[in-house]
Amino acid sequence: MCRRSPPISRPKRKGFVQPNYCVNTNAQPNGDHEVHDTSSTKGCLPSAWNRKELGYHSSCTSAVQAAKAYYSSANGCAVCAPLCHTS
Repeated sequence: MCRRSPPISRPKRKGFVQPNYCVNTNAQPNGDHEVHDTSSTKGCLPSAWNRKELGYHSSCTSAVQAAKAYYSSANGCAVCAPLCHTS
């Protein structure tokens, strides 16, 4: 039987909604697992079955740190998380 995860509540600050992030479960050729902003409409998101949800974060920096709990080599997507893209 498939169990659903409980919904993640969206933290809010006045006038700011935190983005929801995921990490690609498939590594890039260089070994990095890319972190993505799930609200991106730029065509860079991995398929739903290749995503691990990271939840809501105030920045891509904390989302990449969360991804590193699963994958030692994680990096921001150059398209939707460019401030955290390092390689």
